[in-house]
Amino acid sequence: MSAAIIDISEYQDDDIISTARESMGIGGVIIRLGLTYHGEPTMDDKFITFVNKAVELGLPYGIYYYSKMTDSDWGLKEAQFINDKVYELLNGQEPGMGVFWDMEDSLVQYDGVYANLMNAIDTMSNWGFKKTGIYANKSYFETYMDLDDLANRGTRLWLAQYNDEPELINERPNNNWVCWQYTDKANGMSLDGDIWYE
Repeated sequence: MSAAIIDISEYQDDDIISTARESMGIGGVIIRLGLTYHGEPTMDDKFITFVNKAVELGLPYGIYYYSKMTDSDWGLKEAQFINDKVYELLNGQEPGMGVFWDMEDSLVQYDGVYANLMNAIDTMSNWGFKKTGIYANKSYFETYMDLDDLANRGTRLWLAQYNDEPELINERPNNNWVCWQYTDKANGMSLDGDIWYE
């Protein structure tokens, strides 16, 4: 089973979830919780607005955090921020579509990032998070991530690849691909469009 979804941040209009539901028939949304800004984990300005709208519309949702982890300690600081905000704002309930680390910033492109990311994900697992995953593009997964280890772990993966077909998903069927971001112009808007597989 698959469903059209979107992923959004403060760059989208406040009513984007309603608009996308009406025009695209989306079945869910992944919302940016925050990012590291000026050296500190920082909330996305529209996170609460978007969560409230998803709940109002009865749509399942997930969250993502735009990482800038430069070492293991920083990865754990980001993990702590995610944990604290889930407990503070979501009553300690991991969203149904899970939590994703967004690994697209240039600061997370270095040898050793995989070990740092796995340390953060394992720590979150120990805190009770069961649906933690990774968002990245094809090149990043192939260059910096250990796809064989991720397959063995069953880690949930979200691929960004703007092609007619998700090549890496087809090439690596043993990995736990739960989502494919296929465009940043969904329905003619400046909006990320995704296919949710789970």
